[in-house]
Amino acid sequence: MGVPGLLNYILEHRDCCVEYVDLIERARLQQPSASIDLLVDFHAFANYLLGKFNASLSMANPYASVQGGEYGLLDAWLRQLIADLKAVGVNLIWHVDAARSCCGKTDAQRSRLWMHRLRQEVQRRTEVLRWCSGYASDSGVAPDPSIRPVCLEQQMLASIRASGCPVHQAVRGEADYNLAQALLTNRQALAVLNSDSDLCVFRDSVLLPTELFDLHGDLGLGKEPQSISQGPLTERPLRLVVGLVSGPNVLKLLGFDRWDLLLDLSVIMGNDFTGPLLGNRDRLGNQLGVRDAVAVCKPEQSGDAGGPRLMVSGV
Repeated sequence: MGVPGLLNYILEHRDCCVEYVDLIERARLQQPSASIDLLVDFHAFANYLLGKFNASLSMANPYASVQGGEYGLLDAWLRQLIADLKAVGVNLIWHVDAARSCCGKTDAQRSRLWMHRLRQEVQRRTEVLRWCSGYASDSGVAPDPSIRPVCLEQQMLASIRASGCPVHQAVRGEADYNLAQALLTNRQALAVLNSDSDLCVFRDSVLLPTELFDLHGDLGLGKEPQSISQGPLTERPLRLVVGLVSGPNVLKLLGFDRWDLLLDLSVIMGNDFTGPLLGNRDRLGNQLGVRDAVAVCKPEQSGDAGGPRLMVSGV
């Protein structure tokens, strides 16, 4: 989940800290392979891709997503997308979170978020069932159909593996740890494709937020399909412009001159590790916001190496 509000703050000030690159051009310059690797957080990118797929599908049939999971169309679309990226020298290496209940510490950190998402899922299912039974939604239109079919995750992983992409399954915790390590050890890796601001606070990190992927729409994601039977299609791009966020640029954006201040910001705003300990993660982060939290973290002009610190009762 990362540092609350940090990624949004970065995207709001993207002109100051985002580097725009053409992945195809970067791949051509990579010798001797003429290719680059993107380290992909499966759940983050899968949600992004599903949004594009459903947007295309709904243009041909606005009720398709409610009527059922289009496993066959999704499989063909995902395989074509991966093939188009490989053809221009962009390889996807996927990393998957460990299953829930594999690690007690992770369960303690994430249980509140999981319960929140489960309640949202139940509410969406209830609205869809009422709508399918003839009861109009409050707005008079079809409810949000973004409900995961039972086999969707395994379907997508099967399609990814069948396309020849490496898939790394974490045995405990989230995939973030493995992604950060792979970015340091894989010389062909350009960035981590994710939507988690945790990867913005490390010295050698390079994050490709899903919001900054394919900025000019050259892959054709989300476009109207030619027919509902054929399903959505992707396009082999001639360019693929993305926005990269590096740790040094985030440091500069926030006006910090030391890396440990990013960790202070993470503690103050709240994260998966401090949330269960402080017990006031959401309230504190909402009260301060990133701008005020940055001011708290910065050393005083007098040169105090420690700078001001926020005191939390009971810690």
